[in-house]
Amino acid sequence: MVDYIADLHIHGKYSGGCSKNLDIEQLTYYATLKGVSILATGDFTYPKWLSELENKLVFDENTGSYLFEKNNFKVYFILQTEVNTIAEDGKGEGKRIHHIILAPTFDVAKQINDVLSRYGNLEADARPTLKILIPEFIEVLKEIDDLIEIIPAHIFTPWYGLLGSFNGYDHIRDCYENKLSEIHCLETGLSADPTYIHAISWLDGYSIISCSDLHSFYPHRLGREATVFNLRKPSYKEIIEAIRLNDERLKMTIEFRPEEGKYNYDGCRPDHHKNREDFYSHPYITDKIKNCPICKRKITRGVLSRVIQLSDRPLGFKREKAKPFKYLLPLTEIIAYTYNISSPWSSKVIEIYKKLVTVYGSEYNLLLSDSVDYSDLKQYVDEQLALNICAVKKGEFYFDPPGHDGVYGKLKIGVREQTAEYKKENKNIGQKLLTEY
Repeated sequence: MVDYIADLHIHGKYSGGCSKNLDIEQLTYYATLKGVSILATGDFTYPKWLSELENKLVFDENTGSYLFEKNNFKVYFILQTEVNTIAEDGKGEGKRIHHIILAPTFDVAKQINDVLSRYGNLEADARPTLKILIPEFIEVLKEIDDLIEIIPAHIFTPWYGLLGSFNGYDHIRDCYENKLSEIHCLETGLSADPTYIHAISWLDGYSIISCSDLHSFYPHRLGREATVFNLRKPSYKEIIEAIRLNDERLKMTIEFRPEEGKYNYDGCRPDHHKNREDFYSHPYITDKIKNCPICKRKITRGVLSRVIQLSDRPLGFKREKAKPFKYLLPLTEIIAYTYNISSPWSSKVIEIYKKLVTVYGSEYNLLLSDSVDYSDLKQYVDEQLALNICAVKKGEFYFDPPGHDGVYGKLKIGVREQTAEYKKENKNIGQKLLTEY
């Protein structure tokens, strides 16, 4: 049995907001640097991308997965897409829910595309919108091949998550109805972690994966969240079995701290305000103020708010036989933070990153290995960077302000000190409100 780090939700170069250089070669190169050995393809519903995938990926009979190999870089690929299902619920409201679809072969992927093209234009968007009732969506896919896996994506995200605050359902059974038994797994999303799912008892029966949902191939995006499988071989069938059975083969997940994600706290983004002033607040405060005190818009209720609303357990509850998970930061973000560089892919960051990856074999070899400590790192980088990397490996980092309304949280490396001076110096209006109520 071998550990494989997998990122099972990505996008390709034809998706909106994605790099036009985001191709299989770049994905393979950067996945190898990152230490991700199993990568989703993204967007197989888009004809041009599917054609490229067919031309470049080779089916490996020994493993039962697709493979791309060039020079010394090699990655196993799982055929994957994300779709936006939209259908009126019983109240006449259109709910937009994102689903990940995994497929075992190109033949099955083409059959999926043939069926889904009845419900939407697959050429209009690499993440197509399908007008279809969700139980019917599940049924038409499972009629093609039972090995197709359907996973609700970033389940708490406000607009497109299964349980999101603006658009989602209040219970998973309300979405899937008589096809609920076909759902085995949930994706956390960047603004949540497994403890958020554990806080809701009626989600206990589902396995949990974490993925990057990347829109560029750089290492601060690719594999920023990931799932570790312990497998005999990286075959599609074994991965699906591990997900469905939630057994020891699904070993752990690698997570953002939820406060880093763009929709963790409630808030109203600065570009809504003439003076560019930012506003965020804890859900308990939002319950009292309702609208943004700066622009009077409706506040975007984040993931934390929705989990508190739906939970029947305290946050931090650990369900029985829960899989372990580890909070990490992308190495390029640690480097950029250390030297106060705005871009995590500047020339200086790249130079240091590639030096460390060359020494340790991959980014995850460095960040996950217990044997890589301060004294070891000091051989290759300066004291402050070595200290910061070690702090992250120990989980000593946080985000202030936390992510909210489309804005990532602001990184701070070290242990947060809740001193009186800290509270006094924090000028954010949301934090002022916390002390006033």
